[in-house]
Amino acid sequence: MGYAAVALLAATGAINTLVLVGSAEALADTPYGRLLSLKVALFSVMVVLALINRFRLLPRLRREPPSSAPIAALARSVLFEQALGLAVLAVVSVLGTWPPAIHHHSG
Repeated sequence: MGYAAVALLAATGAINTLVLVGSAEALADTPYGRLLSLKVALFSVMVVLALINRFRLLPRLRREPPSSAPIAALARSVLFEQALGLAVLAVVSVLGTWPPAIHHHSG
């Protein structure tokens, strides 16, 4: 379910970007586009961390004898991922108050 949810979020985000920004130029040249780019970057880091947790840290927990090191690494990673999620929500809350870039960019 998690993989499908992330893929769906990425797909709907890409569609929304096309509709609300309109062009790569507006993505770089407008405050809305730059903030949206920050959101995409934060989301991408979250996905990378989730993949590291799933394919690197979780297997370590399964094959190593009980130890606090892998558990602590996983806990730190999850906390950082949650902080990134909160940052994404903060960016989205600001984006929701701004007019989309497509309305401010003639190009």
